[in-house]
Amino acid sequence: MAGLGAQQQALQGRDVGQLLGIGGLQQQQAQRQLDVNTANLAAIENAPFQQLSAGAGILQQLPGIGGGSQVVAPLAQTNPYLQAAGAVGALGTGLGALIGN
Repeated sequence: MAGLGAQQQALQGRDVGQLLGIGGLQQQQAQRQLDVNTANLAAIENAPFQQLSAGAGILQQLPGIGGGSQVVAPLAQTNPYLQAAGAVGALGTGLGALIGN
């Protein structure tokens, strides 16, 4: 009779192990489904950008539309002190004209 108790515990332990294994498989399957859904959502959200990028590539290959270059001139380097002095001089000249000097 003592052997029956040990066998029962061993079988119950094996059953618990099998249930844990099944639960782990179910969790993996659910996670894979979530991963697929996330990837599909990202692809749907990214689709307009992919289409615009493909269209831009096609337009760049057309003669007269794409392939041109744009030249950007550097900003003019001016002295802020000279600008301030010019503004003060212009203000003085304008006030002098108003006063009548």
